[in-house]
Amino acid sequence: VAAFEAFSQAMDCEVVSFAGLDSGRLPDRGRCFVAICTIEKANALVNTLLADGREGELRCFVVDELHMVGEEGRGPVLEAMLTKMMLRAPRCQIVGMSATLPNLPELAAWLDAELYSSDFRPVVLKQYLRVGGGPGKVKGKASLVDDKGCFVREIPSPPDDREGVALLVNEVVPDHGCLVFCPSKTACGGTAKWLAERLGQRAKDAKKAQRAMLLRELAAASSHGAAGPDAALQTVLAGVACHHAGLMAEERKLIEAAYRNRVLCVVCCTSTLAAGVNLPARRVVIKNPYTGPVFLTKSRYLQMSGRAGRAGLDTLGESFLVCSDKDTQRCLQLMKRPVEALESKLLVDEAMERAVLDCLTTQTATTVAGLKRFLTRSLLNVFELKKSPPPPPPSPPPEKTEKPADEQPEAGERAADPKATGSEESAPAARPKALRQEEQATGRPDFPDEVEEQLREVEEMVAAWAGVLDVQTPGGRANPAPTAATDAAGGALGATGRDQTVATAGASRPGLQQNLPANPGLQQNLPANPGLQQNLPANPGLQQNLPANPGLQQNLPANPGLQQNLPANPGLQQNLPANPGLQQNLPANPGLQQNLPANPGLQQNLPANPGLQQNPPADDPAGDVGVKKERPQTAPPGGGGAGPGSCLLAESAWRLAAAILKKLADGRFLRVGRPGGEGADDAEAASIEDLLEDGASVLQCTTFGATAFKSGFTSSEATRLRREFRELQENGLVLADDLHMLYHLTPVKSVWGWRLDWERFGKILSGLPPLKRRIAGMVGVSEPFVLQKSAFLSVGQNTASFDEYTCRRFYLALTLTELLNEVPVPDVAAKYGVEKGWLQNVQINSALFCNMMVGFTESMAWSSLQVTMQSYVKRIGCGVRADCAHLTEIPGVQAGRARCLWNAGFKDIGKIAKADPAVLAAKVQQISTRPGKANQAAKFFGQGVAVRVVAAAKVLLAQKVEEKRKELEILEESNAGP
Repeated sequence: VAAFEAFSQAMDCEVVSFAGLDSGRLPDRGRCFVAICTIEKANALVNTLLADGREGELRCFVVDELHMVGEEGRGPVLEAMLTKMMLRAPRCQIVGMSATLPNLPELAAWLDAELYSSDFRPVVLKQYLRVGGGPGKVKGKASLVDDKGCFVREIPSPPDDREGVALLVNEVVPDHGCLVFCPSKTACGGTAKWLAERLGQRAKDAKKAQRAMLLRELAAASSHGAAGPDAALQTVLAGVACHHAGLMAEERKLIEAAYRNRVLCVVCCTSTLAAGVNLPARRVVIKNPYTGPVFLTKSRYLQMSGRAGRAGLDTLGESFLVCSDKDTQRCLQLMKRPVEALESKLLVDEAMERAVLDCLTTQTATTVAGLKRFLTRSLLNVFELKKSPPPPPPSPPPEKTEKPADEQPEAGERAADPKATGSEESAPAARPKALRQEEQATGRPDFPDEVEEQLREVEEMVAAWAGVLDVQTPGGRANPAPTAATDAAGGALGATGRDQTVATAGASRPGLQQNLPANPGLQQNLPANPGLQQNLPANPGLQQNLPANPGLQQNLPANPGLQQNLPANPGLQQNLPANPGLQQNLPANPGLQQNLPANPGLQQNLPANPGLQQNPPADDPAGDVGVKKERPQTAPPGGGGAGPGSCLLAESAWRLAAAILKKLADGRFLRVGRPGGEGADDAEAASIEDLLEDGASVLQCTTFGATAFKSGFTSSEATRLRREFRELQENGLVLADDLHMLYHLTPVKSVWGWRLDWERFGKILSGLPPLKRRIAGMVGVSEPFVLQKSAFLSVGQNTASFDEYTCRRFYLALTLTELLNEVPVPDVAAKYGVEKGWLQNVQINSALFCNMMVGFTESMAWSSLQVTMQSYVKRIGCGVRADCAHLTEIPGVQAGRARCLWNAGFKDIGKIAKADPAVLAAKVQQISTRPGKANQAAKFFGQGVAVRVVAAAKVLLAQKVEEKRKELEILEESNAGP
């Protein structure tokens, strides 16, 4: 957002951020804005604009890291959002960007997009492989080879640095930065300590004062400064730091900023730093080609090595992959092979559920046919059709006509004619070499003399019609004159079938030349039909008719306009039974040139000319060759018509969607009914399967289904939560302690995927006060089950899954209770045996989950629960008690500073905004002499911090005043009446 400040001021455009809990407000209607969003927030923003009828305001949609569409988490959300955008906002330009994007043709076809790809890199990146042992396996030496497998040089491999990491790092620091990628968080800390001891003295002595200041800031960031920074972070004094998900967000930001400012010269990190963080690294060292037991993928390798040599930050990039002898060939193949092809993740049941509910909730589809249209435009359909392409449509049988006896070829001629003998493949070889060269030069084969004479007569007729056919179209636009430029552009675009006008076929046939610009499909077919004369032998009816109908030749000069004379020329009409397609066309063809799109007779002939079907109307306003038009308008929301780029729907995609529809209907998330009916979920009139066979069947979300989608829950999660809250309404809620409510606000998705120390849990559970133990029993925590797990005893399988789910969720609720009582994150993490970075992520996810639950209870009309949960959103997000939670609304004020301000007497935002920064800092620092855990946070509350806090409070207060003023204006307008 900060990078867009200058752009915002220059363009008078509002820049809004939508991410996490600190999401901005949607600008007013008609206001130009730039929204910077996460994928989930972008989807919610798009849905809000669709609900308000403001989709027309979206003009450009930029997706960075487009390869995420193939990831399991955010991929289905991104795919459904872009598909929805193409159907509902067709004038919005979609721009996707990625440096590691495979499947380019499929993605371009899905987005109906132009493809721009380049291997140009503004900063040269050199990739190397470091292999243990030299070419002759010399002891104490290692080999360095490039990405082509060519030997570069030998490098030392001392006993205390067998991987050569310290040597590779010391070659560039402190003059340049270096990133060391490690396979795990534990390896990051160990490598940082090990490198800090072996770093060169010049690197250790650089910027000592700035590094000491960084260490103090890390201490302040460690949740109120209560326990100080981790021992692993002490390495910053030597210019080395670690960066992984186990650190708190504040610590990671400080390390990133210090590395950008060259205070730190080495960062040991995991793959979390590989994407999205732009750091100036001259050299990247990948310490191991494995992440756990999994070998590196090409995409992950490119993300890591691509951190080196960033444009605008460095002038050269070097990447070193360290591997053992046994992995040498595998690593070389990794460096050479292309990126793994991505696949749509919409085939996963939960992903398809969300896509279907998204489609129905936003009215993108309201019928079965509309849902099929949505799936047809999805990336899933592109890949599924590629796996199982549909059979080609059957081509019509050729018409059998016999030549007159006098035109039958002799036996010798038939033997020389490859078509007569049926050996069409050997036709080129049957002609002499000189004749084949002449055919290639002239663009047509050598016909018999009688056919050549007939063709000359036809060309004379075409020349005579040239002036007649060059008339104005109904739109008032004449056919464009052919030029060399349009010929070249039309030929290039005609191959793709996406141009709107085409160039001419040749300069020696002016009559035909003028007719082609309105028929781009005909141009595509010309390679198989280089000249009209080549088509005559394949049209026996026309060939036989020409010599036997002299009236046709005599009538043409007297026919100033073919379209005018056809009704008055019954002879011509009677003569056409040998060409039925042309006969059907004549009555409805006032001008062949003008009527091609509305030409059903000609349309039946299209199996031999597929490009003709793409032909635009003749009165299309875009007449310039080579200009790509806007994506055409689609059918209105909920319709079932085929949109642009529509094709067949893969059977596998619809089979999964039909199964999901039946599952959602059984779970009361949606209703399926006949058009004009009640939306039946009663299967008396027809079963779900029968209704899904009818494209006009109506699909409608229930209130529960729409609530589950808007809250971001899957069907199983929503069903579980509905059951839990019904039990809560029956059994009651304990409000004397936060623990009961926090159990129900603990994210369901955070329950699994981490290791629970059952022995520690048993000790904590036995030491809980009576009220908390009562709450544990109310939610279903079984103490015998915990004791059995802590003693490694087997448990019964009937309730084991439910009991473990309940215990894990309760354990997380206990950690959240500690955080809401303002216990520092590092202290809570140490008590419960978890990583502080992981615990902080649980805290953030719990705040988001609480926000989702507020919307869920509001939609379900559970008002009392909604009000209670609303009070926990800010408290969970910041980890504070209820008394000073409102102070955390000030940007930069977290739990520790909020408590310091409260204890110093600054208990509301207005008082802080009016305070003198010097006085504010002095009063807060006086608290450091009092006993209490907030003392350490008060020590770091200097005058500079006070200046920032006062300025932020003034901005926040001004925003609140403006919001109240707008509310007052709306109230006055409503009271004024008409």
